[in-house]
Amino acid sequence: MKMTASFYRLAPPGVLLLGLFLAQTDFAATCIWTDASGDGNWDNENNWSTLTVPAAGDNVYITNNATLTVTVADDMSFANLTVGGKTGTITMNWNGGWLTGKLSLSPSAVLNLVDDSNDHILDGVITNYGRINWKQGIWDFNNGSRLQNQAGAVVDVQCDRTVGCIGLSNSVINNAGTFRKSAGTGETDISPTPAVALNNTGTLDVESGTLNLYGSGTNNGTINVAGGAIFAMSGGTYWFGTNTLFTGAGVCEMGQCSIFGKLAGATMTYSIVYDVTFNTELASGTMIWNYGPGNQFGPLTIDSNAVYNIGSSCNVNGAMTNWGRIIYPAGSPWNTWTWISPARLENRPSGTIDLQADLRLYYGGGVVPFNNAGTLLKSGGTAVSMIDLGFTFINTGFIKVQSGTLSLNGMTSSNAISIGAGAVVSLDSGNFLFGPTNTFSGPGVCDLNAWPPCGITGPLSGTAAFQMDSDANLTNCILGGRLNWRNGNMGGTLTVATNGTLVMYDSNTMSGSITNLGQVTFNPAGTNCGVTGTFSVLSVGGNYTQGAGAALDMGVGGRGTDYFDQLSVTGRANLGGQLLVHLFNGFPPASSDSFQLLTYGSHSGAFSSLAFPGGMSLAYTATAANLGVKGSVWAQPMLVYPRISNGKMAFGVWTASGTNYTLSRSDSLKPANWITITNFTGDGNYWNFSLSQGSVSNRFYRVSRP
Repeated sequence: MKMTASFYRLAPPGVLLLGLFLAQTDFAATCIWTDASGDGNWDNENNWSTLTVPAAGDNVYITNNATLTVTVADDMSFANLTVGGKTGTITMNWNGGWLTGKLSLSPSAVLNLVDDSNDHILDGVITNYGRINWKQGIWDFNNGSRLQNQAGAVVDVQCDRTVGCIGLSNSVINNAGTFRKSAGTGETDISPTPAVALNNTGTLDVESGTLNLYGSGTNNGTINVAGGAIFAMSGGTYWFGTNTLFTGAGVCEMGQCSIFGKLAGATMTYSIVYDVTFNTELASGTMIWNYGPGNQFGPLTIDSNAVYNIGSSCNVNGAMTNWGRIIYPAGSPWNTWTWISPARLENRPSGTIDLQADLRLYYGGGVVPFNNAGTLLKSGGTAVSMIDLGFTFINTGFIKVQSGTLSLNGMTSSNAISIGAGAVVSLDSGNFLFGPTNTFSGPGVCDLNAWPPCGITGPLSGTAAFQMDSDANLTNCILGGRLNWRNGNMGGTLTVATNGTLVMYDSNTMSGSITNLGQVTFNPAGTNCGVTGTFSVLSVGGNYTQGAGAALDMGVGGRGTDYFDQLSVTGRANLGGQLLVHLFNGFPPASSDSFQLLTYGSHSGAFSSLAFPGGMSLAYTATAANLGVKGSVWAQPMLVYPRISNGKMAFGVWTASGTNYTLSRSDSLKPANWITITNFTGDGNYWNFSLSQGSVSNRFYRVSRP
């Protein structure tokens, strides 16, 4: 209220005029709502005790013990405004304009923001103990303005409009009560520039549409997001205290923001839709990376009750520590998960990384540790999942491959690697250091398939089927299982342990040395043995040593070096144990035949046990061991290359010259009822047969010597 006071004195001429003038002066008035006119109009001076509309500096009270409505059509100014009586409900309808001053709403008061054509501008502080219904219009905060929503109070957002900030200073909403978005299927944004921060120690409740924060904030209360609704953080920095709890079946979206603290909520889905910086503990719920290719910065810890879902390709630039589950979901397309220093992946003992589809862990540069103390599981995907060369990959936990192929490119491992039926672990490149407790188990395959050659140090042991399809450099490698050497060459040293078997499937070279304490087998029966036979040469550039309990199993299937196995040792052959020689393809050696099975630079010792057909003997020279034929050698007849051809059963038989044979058939083996088809005399050549099956479903054939 404004008042002017003056004091005048008139004086005759020549007399000094003394006067006191009181200039126009502002002072605070107390304005009380009377609603004398009964129209509820703020701007009607007759409704106020001062008979003037409140102005800046006034203390204003609308505290009637009644139920009434006050409508503010435009700007309102005051020093302090208190609304609400002890009884009844006082409702203020704010149609827009400036609210300048401090407004206190008691528990019985309601403030409605209405009129979509006007902005509502707060230039001061609202302290709410009652209810604010934001129904229409933009709500702007000016130069550090503040909304204090106290415990028990409600701010109900019923529209899809924006909280903006004007001026140069950031503003804030402090919620200790309930801040709710109850209506509107679209988006309510809380502005970033300048920022309007939202700090919550009460309840943020998103029942409909999207509540989207841009301006930072802290939280140590409850955030409830109903099913189908979204709570979004699309800019700014957010701190979540230990009392934070997310509830509801909705979605919490994050993008272009920083998240610090603890995210807890078993039913909550956290969706990453753009770059995010973390210093965060995901205590419970499911986090889904849905933006690719995006960037994840900073440390993220996934607790035992939480799930991190790789929904698309992304770049990780910080540490990720997993005590719960990391999943690449079934049905996902092949994607890349890129790790760039200072990133690191720590899979703790209770943690599981489950690749339900094929994914490449891509090395993006720098030092990137991957420490697996939990379980790395490939449960799905029929193609290849890959861990790139460049990771410092250390496995002290479990690796389980149940489907497709897991390509490893360098690792240190001291624990179990399990490979399911039809699955493959491929050691593709880099260096592999296997500790004494590392094992490969299961019916699947561990494939050495590297180019350039991989390096293997330590044991290859377990029940899995090891196979070699490319070159490898071995350092103190101990074979404690079965290795099918199908292709490629070895360098370094290999020890075949007492429980190990090295199986030659082709002619290959070991540039270093082999120590055989178990079994080295050439051409197992039925493998690479066609009509003419396919046999192998193992060339050892260093030494070959065979222990007393070991065995060397070789085959002879014909004359000429292409028809029998050979071991060629450039260095020294230290011989012991057993030599087994099998005749394949029904081949019958003739008298005076000789087969040079071993060559060496020098040798010591001899095989202590020899197992081969009668009529054959082994002779050692300074540079070779030769298998000779001194008498008649009869080879058990063998059906070779059995097949169905043009509806008939076709096979062949190697024969010995002058030997009589009987070819028989039976339609059952329980009991067998052998019926002679033909008798014939061998001539040392290969005989072909093609026989009609008739209408029977089963038929068995045998060749015997009468």
